[in-house]
Amino acid sequence: MLSKGIGTMIPNSTRTSASRDRERDTRRPLDRVLAGRAFSIDPIACAAGARILRNLPQEAREERQARTLPHELLFRVSLSAICHQINWDFLSQQLGSLFDGGCDVSDLSVITARDVDVLLSGYHRPERIRATERAALLRDVGATILREFEGRVENLLMGPGTRLLGPKGFVERLDHFQAFREDPLRKKSNVLIHELVRDGIAEFEDSAQIAPAVDYHIMRLYLRSGRVLPLHQETLDLLKKDSEPRPRLVRLLRETVSEALSLTALYAAMSIPKVNSLEWQIGRDICDRGRPKCSGNNASIAERLGLTSDDCPYASFCRAFADKEWRLLREPDLKKSFY
Repeated sequence: MLSKGIGTMIPNSTRTSASRDRERDTRRPLDRVLAGRAFSIDPIACAAGARILRNLPQEAREERQARTLPHELLFRVSLSAICHQINWDFLSQQLGSLFDGGCDVSDLSVITARDVDVLLSGYHRPERIRATERAALLRDVGATILREFEGRVENLLMGPGTRLLGPKGFVERLDHFQAFREDPLRKKSNVLIHELVRDGIAEFEDSAQIAPAVDYHIMRLYLRSGRVLPLHQETLDLLKKDSEPRPRLVRLLRETVSEALSLTALYAAMSIPKVNSLEWQIGRDICDRGRPKCSGNNASIAERLGLTSDDCPYASFCRAFADKEWRLLREPDLKKSFY
């Protein structure tokens, strides 16, 4: 019996060791990738994208509801705080109904998962409602305003808050909130800033310092259009399938996409919020993750953006339009509340 027991243990140990070896073997190529640059920017493709963006009609400001400035600001902060992994239009409409019903800072500080579940009920992907997570972020918004800003959301924009950067600037003030400080690249902070500036809700003295808001739609669009290029075959292969790579690789991609979007905006002589908004719509509505609409079937967005064709506006230079293999590229998955 003893002999049999020892004999049984040895293969398990061997299998565990072999499994570790295989894991190390699969990680080694990515270790090399993560040791240096993982992506590059194609400035010619950025210039091509800029030429197309320059010819698109100007977007109208979003029509604001009849809310007071503090009420509107609280709505925008709250919307940006929970704008991950869910349709923006649906979230904006449902959350807007909550604020139009009189929700204030105190109400927000005690909102429950049940409240959020009811608010977002009917969403076509119920697994993305994540009511407990979103309720916690909303409670933090309310509690933080009560604790740090004397219960007045408009204090976010007072004094040094009229500047984006610097001590006690708007970006630093947003770091008081859990939803905004979690992301090292401050996607949600940048989304909020873009919204406030584009819709005339706030102005900042250093608005030239506004940074891109890089979400998964923007990443996918920049990869497929060839403006951001994986430098290594291992990364290219990884991004052609559903994947959850290490956070450092995702951060390297997001940083490179941010640089490429800034370059595109520079070439287009357009503001970063303007370019970000237009390309977010193209990425969301045309460059779909599973079924990109490269040719035709884009009548609704074509009308909205003033396009003369149902084809993707980037068809003339986009790598994915010409190469189906490149069309397989997609943004990496990352289970974070800012992604």
